[in-house]
This record gives sequence, C-alpha cells and structure tokens, in this order.
Amino acid sequence: PEPAALLVTGATGFVGGHFLRAAHAAGHPLAALARPTSQRTHLGDLPIDWCLGDVTSKDEVDAAAARLAATADGRPTALVHGAAVISYKTGSGPLQDAVNLQGTRHVLDAAARHGIDRVLLVSSVVAVGVAPDARSTIDEDAPFELVREVTGRPYISDYMRTKRAAEELALGRDDLDVVVVNPGAIFGEAPTPSNTAHVFQRVEHSPIGRIAAPGSLSAVGVEDVAVGMLLALEKGRRGRRYLLTDENLCLAELVARIEAAIRPGAPGRRVLKPGPGAWGAVVAGARVVDRFRRLEVVTPTALELLGLHFRYDSSRARQELGWSPRDLDVVLAETAAWLRRIGWLPSV
Repeated sequence: PEPAALLVTGATGFVGGHFLRAAHAAGHPLAALARPTSQRTHLGDLPIDWCLGDVTSKDEVDAAAARLAATADGRPTALVHGAAVISYKTGSGPLQDAVNLQGTRHVLDAAARHGIDRVLLVSSVVAVGVAPDARSTIDEDAPFELVREVTGRPYISDYMRTKRAAEELALGRDDLDVVVVNPGAIFGEAPTPSNTAHVFQRVEHSPIGRIAAPGSLSAVGVEDVAVGMLLALEKGRRGRRYLLTDENLCLAELVARIEAAIRPGAPGRRVLKPGPGAWGAVVAGARVVDRFRRLEVVTPTALELLGLHFRYDSSRARQELGWSPRDLDVVLAETAAWLRRIGWLPSV
C-alpha cells in the first residue's frame, strides 16, 4: 500500500525529529504541527508542510488535521501524536494536564472529525506501570494497580498520571483506529541535550554521577524508537500498545555502561549504591529542601522514581511488529560521541 500522509505533533523534539527522518526515508508525505517559537532549523532539509500551532489549542489542531485530510491526494492518512511535557518539578501538573491530556483530546477529536485513518499515540513506559522488584518485568497487559501495590499511591508523578490518562482516553475511542507505543528511557543524539544526555554529564562531572539509586530502567536508542513507531503505524493492531524497550538495567549497571562509553577501556570508578532505606532518606531530604527552594532537576519526584523498577518485556513489539533494536552499547557510544562533538564531554 501507498505510504500514508502523516501529520506529526511533537515534531521538533527529541523523538519527533528522528521519526520525521525515518518516515521521509520510508516515503511518507510529511506535515507537522509546531509552535511558532519552536526551533526547526535542524529539520530544514526535509520536505515538511509546517502547520503553526499548539496542541493546547483545539482550533489550531483542528486546522492542521483539516489540512492533512485536504492535501492527502487519495493516500491514507495518519496522525502521529508525540507532543508532551516531561517534567518532575513540583507544581508542573497543570501544564502537563493541558498538554499531555487535553492536547491528546484535541488530537483525537480532530482525527475523528476529519476522517484520519489511523492515530499513533506516543506514550511512555510509565503509563504501563512499574515492576515489583529488580528480578521481574511487566508487559503491556500488566495491571496498572501494581503501581499502588508497589508504592502505596495510584501514581508517582504528574507525568505518569497524565500519560496514563491520555492512553485511556485514546484507547477508549471506538470511532478511531488507535495504536500506542511506549518507549523506555531514550538515548541518542538530540537537537538539544535531552534528559538522558544530562545523565552522561552527571556521570562524567558530578558527584551525583557516583551514586546509583536502587531502581532500574529500560533503555533504548532514539533511532530504534523511530523505527518502532513506523512499524506500529504499518503493522500495529488497532487498540494495542507496544513497549519499545531494549535492555533492563539496574542503575548501577547503567552508570558503568555509560562510563565505559565515555572512557572506552578505562577502569571503572567506584559507585555508591545506597539501599532502599537510605534512598528513602535522600528523597525525604529533597522534599524538605523543595518546600523552601523549588528544585529543578534533582527533584523529590525524580529521586523517588529512581528508586523504582521500570523493567519491561518488549516481546510483543518484537514478535508482532518485527522490531529489532540495536545493541545498547552501540547506542551509548554514539550518544557519547555526539556529546563530545558539542562539548558536553571531553575528547577521548
């Protein structure tokens, strides 16, 4: 079948830029919704029909979807919704409600109104939940109630709350063909240094990088996420979600792997590994500080999340979509090389 004409939200971001390049290479005509203030120069070589607007504006989203439908020239159409606010700062909930949840509602309504053939929602592993311990993994069908069982609360962070609610909203639409992808912690080159790029810098320069929280995460390369998104568009089953994660790593192992990428062949440095009790004291201390001076990066919520186990089984994406991510050490080496090029890491 002819590649679908695409409208992409979140197009100028970390994942969005890589997805647009992969989609262009696959022959998809491209349109993108972007705020007038968004930096687009890194995508200037791509033939993109830019629709200026914001997902928080129902009318601007609707106009972009109408434009996609009107210019598709008989091709199937798809709306790839990747716009989101990722924040763990105290008080960030209202903005995440507006973008992550209300923005998703605007996208879904516009897609239904203009007869868009398929919607791909770019969600997150946090919307799937958390594993009970460092020996377990969960898949797409795990009960979200596990979050309460593990933490005693229904959600940890407004990001988790809004991304879960947005997924439920999307998958509850009987009038739309919706597919969801759930990427893990994403590494790779970005228009501006991402959250995971900051991890590299802390491992290299900061005492914080010598401390490994007791949690785990699932890591994946950004180019592999872009490929998984394309495969989900093409092969994903309606109403299904697909975890896009590669390796499950305890954070001490991740620090060691990043250090090996930064200094190939050099002996690893000592990493402190506080247990859950000591880590709980760190989180409590951050909460006290945060009451008097709002923390920007190492926030209480971010620290609490680092004590949990985000470990996932991506068999569904591998089996149903034919997704095969690259070796994580290759991804980490590429990330380190990029950070050296932009001066965030010293030359080897």
